[in-house]
Amino acid sequence: MIRKIVGTVVFGPFAIALFLVIAGVAAALIGGLAGWEDLKISGGAVAGLGVTGFVVWLFLMGVFPIAHVLDSPPGTDSKKPDQPNAAVSGQKEVK
Repeated sequence: MIRKIVGTVVFGPFAIALFLVIAGVAAALIGGLAGWEDLKISGGAVAGLGVTGFVVWLFLMGVFPIAHVLDSPPGTDSKKPDQPNAAVSGQKEVK
């Protein structure tokens, strides 16, 4: 029961965004072929809203690695090993 609720909460926005994209593209295509300018513009706007929602969903799910970059403090790189503070400040290290 709980697993179904969590699945709905996690993948519900994806389903809504996907529906908006498909419906918007279909409306824009019909409007373009029939010559209805208002339907073409509205369908394109709805499709764009769906794509925006999909990208936001991907960011919130942590799919893009840029989310990890935004969490790290500026000037740090997780791939570089830790270096002594003396090399960073320009002072000579005393042994």
